[in-house]
Amino acid sequence: MTKNACIFCDIINRKAAGSIVYEDELVIAFHDAFPLNPGHILVVPKVHAKDIAEIDEKSLWRMSSVAQDLAKSLLGVASLACTGVNLLMANGSSAGQEVMHAHLHVIPRRDGDGIRVSGPGKVKAMPREQMNHYAAHIHDMFAKKSISEQVVLRTDRLLLRPFTLSDADDVQRLAGDYDIASTTSTIPHPYPDGVAEEWIRSHRSNLAGGKAVNFAIVRHDDSALIGSIGLLNMKQRDLQAELGCWIGKPFWGAGYATEATRAVLRYGFESLGLNRIQACHMTRNHASGRIFEKLGMTKEGVLRQAIRKFDAFEDSAVYGLLRTEYEAAGLG
Repeated sequence: MTKNACIFCDIINRKAAGSIVYEDELVIAFHDAFPLNPGHILVVPKVHAKDIAEIDEKSLWRMSSVAQDLAKSLLGVASLACTGVNLLMANGSSAGQEVMHAHLHVIPRRDGDGIRVSGPGKVKAMPREQMNHYAAHIHDMFAKKSISEQVVLRTDRLLLRPFTLSDADDVQRLAGDYDIASTTSTIPHPYPDGVAEEWIRSHRSNLAGGKAVNFAIVRHDDSALIGSIGLLNMKQRDLQAELGCWIGKPFWGAGYATEATRAVLRYGFESLGLNRIQACHMTRNHASGRIFEKLGMTKEGVLRQAIRKFDAFEDSAVYGLLRTEYEAAGLG
């Protein structure tokens, strides 16, 4: 290992294995390879910071929030028999810090475990199989929480953020174009006043209920709202969702839909822990099919006359992508 190498940065960048239970744009949480107790988790900022003095305020707040939710989840994992939780952050070698990338320990405790927390010690590594067993239980419990607060995603050219009511006029103008409405199953034409506001207001309850997460697609350079993308019809038990996206006609042909879709696929599989993401399009909308294929999705069939649009029945092509396929292809 080189002088400046950091094992936590390697885990963040997928250069080293880690039993990850949560990830968003600011922090990542994974099992400690040398746990003080089974289920011992580290919450780590994704931007390298040596200790608490170097962490930016937003990341430190997020670390605390994630640690709180993880602590609640650990208390609910029956196989851990957890009756208490320690939160510990060691800063500097004299305080017991061994990896010089700031991290917050979330340590499940139980009566009589014999652990004295005065800083991480030299303990036996947990077998990978056992670590993954606990990770699966904790991830399943934490997945529902991870969608209750919407994140902001960033790509080279785009910002994917929550919609606000101030976006309603742009939504009505862009989505109300006939060429947009005619290739989507749910967008009306003409687009009535008030519908955009009602749609935007529905996002909070859908997010809180784990039913959907919607993003406004905004360009970095001029802050223009150019479209919408989301994970819809989410099924928590089956860990699957349906991708929905539209780009305003003035912004067609620039690759924005592909760029936004790639980011949302990564968010769905890596942050929400979904197992399957599917997408549908009217068969006459060939551009959508090309995007799905470019991103590694498999065409699984055609549902005949599955959509009624403008008093005509349309065939719908169905595409799917599994997490194992996403990981094997390195699509992130």
